[in-house]
Parts: sequence; structure tokens; C-alpha cells
Amino acid sequence: MKKNTVVVLLSIIIIAAGSALYFSRNTIVDTISRPVVEEEKKAWQQKTKDLEGEINALKEEIKKAEPQIPREKLQDAFGTAPAAEQEENAGSCEQAKAGVLKFFSYLDQKGYLKALSLEGSAEEQYRKIIALLENNRPLISGETQDLYILMRNISFFYRILGAKNIRLIMTLLSKESALMEPTMKLFFAWTDPWQACAENNSQRMTAEALYDYAGFFLTTIAGHSYLARRDSKTRTLVVYYSVVILDKANEHGLNKYGIDIRQPLNAVIDDLENQRGLLYRRDYLQAVNALKKKYPGQTTLS
Repeated sequence: MKKNTVVVLLSIIIIAAGSALYFSRNTIVDTISRPVVEEEKKAWQQKTKDLEGEINALKEEIKKAEPQIPREKLQDAFGTAPAAEQEENAGSCEQAKAGVLKFFSYLDQKGYLKALSLEGSAEEQYRKIIALLENNRPLISGETQDLYILMRNISFFYRILGAKNIRLIMTLLSKESALMEPTMKLFFAWTDPWQACAENNSQRMTAEALYDYAGFFLTTIAGHSYLARRDSKTRTLVVYYSVVILDKANEHGLNKYGIDIRQPLNAVIDDLENQRGLLYRRDYLQAVNALKKKYPGQTTLS
């Protein structure tokens, strides 16, 4: 009996000692490690704070890099349907027309034509330019085999439009560069021959003429030379609209030169992905990525 009592007592002592050692060890470890943990916690909190600061700084940088056009300038140029809101108003041809007419009025108020001794209003001059471009087209094929064709293409716009019209266009590209993108979007919506707005619109080029100019910019040496002298934003937009026109030409059987859309399509996708100065960049990317799926591997299109 005594032996059993001793065994029980020894067991209790060992358990108690073990528990004491365990809790003492935990207390010691906790005491030693707590400052380390606290230091690590503070360090991570500081890192998190620094990262949040960097993220906020990057956000501000992105905001500054994004193109901004004062609303007052948009209203001056386009009236009640500012270009920044065209997506919401895309279904109204009347609104598009009103925006175009207001833009002509805006140019008249600026006096750009008078400064170049051009008579008439901006709208009248636009009609003249459209007629010249419609009735005189660049040559798409044979440029590499015939030096005469190449030279005619290189001097094409100067020969057809004349010095004053060229100076007018260059003036607008320079002094109204902020408005060029929304203006191109507005005019394309209003004059696109494959859309309803163009049905009763005499101030536009035919689908065949647009195809010729798209082919000129996308495939000819002279067309590439013209674009190489423009800023990256203008160059990207011209290629984008040329690709859109070529796609429509494919749909309506107008691709008489069998221009392959894939190469310029891939090129403009790369340009748009790297171009940060465009108001409607997301819309453009959505459109060209849809075209990428539409043309999954054709070698020729006719």
C-alpha cells in the first residue's frame, strides 16, 4: 500500500514538474520572442504603409498621364454633345451632326481659314477637301515596280489638296491636337458609309474611296512615309480607323486588292497596348481584339 502511495506521489510530482517546466518554457519563449514579433509586426506595418504610399503615388501618376480635355473646351468645340460623352449618344445621328456643325463653327471663330487666306466657312472648305479626295485616289498596287507611281503617291496629298489646305490641316493638327481624337471619332460616326448616319449625308466619301485610303496607309511605302512623319497618337489612330475600314470592306466584298488584315491588325494592337495618350483606348482595344478573334488565321482576304 505504501509502495502504491509512493508511486502515486512520484507521478504527481513528475506531472507537476513537467507542467511547471512547460509553462515556464512557454513563458520564457514568449517573453523572449514577443519583442521580436512586435518588431517584425512594426516592420511589416511600415512596409505595408510604404507600399500603400507607392500605390497612391502611382495612381496619381496614372491620372496625370491620362489625357484630360477641359469640359469647357469640349463644349466650345462640339456643343451640347461633348466628345467625351459620345459613347452615350452614339445612337443619335442628329446629335452627331450637331456636334460636327458646332465644330465647323468653332473653327470659323478661331479664324484658321482667314489666316491662310482661304475663303468661305470651315464647312464649305471641308466639302471641297472631301470632293478632292473622293475624285482623286492614291494608287495602291504597282508602287514597288514603278518609280513614277511611287513618286506620285509620295506627293499625293500636296498635289491634290494644294499648299493652303495642307497648311490648314497641319495648323489644326498642331493647335488643336487635344481635339483631334474626339474629332476623328465624331466625324467617323457621322460619315461611316456602313452606318445609318451616312444614309442622307452628302458630306462624306464613298466606301470605295475610304477603302483606297485605308489600303494606301496600310500597305504602301508612301502611306507609311506619311504616317512616319506624324506623332504616335495620330499615327495609331489613322492605322486603327484604316483597319476598321478594311474589315468593313471585307464584309461587303470591297477588298479588291486582297489586302491581308492580320499584319496591320497585330501592329495596331501593339501600338494601342503601349499608347497611353488616348481618350478611347479601351474602346479601340475592345474593337481590335474582337477583330483578332474574327480573323484567326486566314492568309488572304478578298
